[in-house]
Amino acid sequence: MSRYSVITVNRNNANGLKKTIVSVINQTYDDYEYIIIDGNSTDDSEPDSGIYNAMNKGIAASTGDYLIFLKSSDVFYNERVLELVNKNHHNSDLIIGRESLGGAFPSDFNPKDITMMSLFQKPLPHQATFIKRMLFANTSYDEKFRIVADWKFWIQKLIIENCSYEYIDVIIDVFDMNGV
Repeated sequence: MSRYSVITVNRNNANGLKKTIVSVINQTYDDYEYIIIDGNSTDDSEPDSGIYNAMNKGIAASTGDYLIFLKSSDVFYNERVLELVNKNHHNSDLIIGRESLGGAFPSDFNPKDITMMSLFQKPLPHQATFIKRMLFANTSYDEKFRIVADWKFWIQKLIIENCSYEYIDVIIDVFDMNGV
């Protein structure tokens, strides 16, 4: 059994955050922690320098075996997601599931071999990927990048360091298409 750290970064999105919180606390699998980081909201909260700075704060606070990032307004697909992930993975560095885009249809991401070209053509679904916490021991998200630091992280871990990954045919989240 694995312990999960679910990290939500929020910026001025109280209504979306409520939806995300409900989807997390309704999980049937209960060996997880939930970390919410306020990403520089304008309501007297802790300042930060952007989404990846907030995500790095979440990583630093985490204690789970695997981390998953659900931004505010994204929700777990159903209440059994963590249970199904725990049941269907085999200890890889990255566990890649599927996501529903805007609730309309599941994405078609299904990696056989991840290469530079496949990452260029279609990046990993971040909100549907569980990342072993130890991968962040010597790497964090590069805060110089406004929106592609996760892409740099995937290249570093999968291509350069040859970290292990597995695909599980489980829809993990409903991705809100109105994000960054």
